[in-house]
Amino acid sequence: MGDNYFADGRGAEAAGMMPIIYDPEALYVHSAYPRIQHMSELLTLLATNGRT
Repeated sequence: MGDNYFADGRGAEAAGMMPIIYDPEALYVHSAYPRIQHMSELLTLLATNGRT
């Protein structure tokens, strides 16, 4: 999980991991990766295996 779409999202994907973008300011609303705006959303996202 990271807050930079390009470095964290693409980096995680390149390493074979599921990227999750922490985006509290809604900068990446069209993200191809799962995105959360509040840390409280993380457990729900992980429980659904990243499906929103």
